[in-house]
Amino acid sequence: MTSVLASPTSLTISAICDNGNTYAVGPADGVIPGTATKVVWDIWKYQVEHPATPLAQAEYTLSVWGDRGKDALPRPGYLGGFGGLQFALYTPQVYTSIEDGVFFFSLNFCVVDC
Repeated sequence: MTSVLASPTSLTISAICDNGNTYAVGPADGVIPGTATKVVWDIWKYQVEHPATPLAQAEYTLSVWGDRGKDALPRPGYLGGFGGLQFALYTPQVYTSIEDGVFFFSLNFCVVDC
């Protein structure tokens, strides 16, 4: 965090999906120490632990804010809310090689006295 003079005690990180759902990113329901410099979001573990709100194959906006809240007004030296990173999640499919994915067929027909 550059130019932040009053470090927040905690950061809240959420992924806001195009479908309207908001998902906590990282451990502890998306709340991490204010001095943290990274967060790891195990999306497979999230899927297993939250079957009622599965992650959608869609676009998301990452939102990060400190103690003052995500809609805090800008103030010199304090962390403001951020919601400018967009990303997408998808479920990988089984690999199909070009040889397996191309199908050839023949068309036989006869016009006169076959």
